[in-house]
Amino acid sequence: MQKFNAAAQKEATDILSQAARGVKQSLGMMIQRHLRIASGVEPLSPSEYYSAGVGVSSLYEVDCSHGFWSRVVCVYETVGADFTLLAIDAYQGTARLGLPASAPNARARAWGRSS
Repeated sequence: MQKFNAAAQKEATDILSQAARGVKQSLGMMIQRHLRIASGVEPLSPSEYYSAGVGVSSLYEVDCSHGFWSRVVCVYETVGADFTLLAIDAYQGTARLGLPASAPNARARAWGRSS
């Protein structure tokens, strides 16, 4: 079953409100990939494996880029056949959108939210 962590959903909404066209296109690519993962057409691959989560989960990092200056990074948690989007970061050029620059990156936030 697919899920969005409530904090990740808020992060995505905040990013969408600040993003320029390229980042919005990257978000669209991320949503398409999320749906392909959910349907089993394009499951998370071993090359996207990031680390073990806090408990029994595994973390995967999916990077969606549109052009050189637009990038969205999503970190998913899998427990068995279930997966959850735990954290999302978006970059427009070198600037991260949504959260302050001092906030931890998506990997760190996802690890703290994992089960």
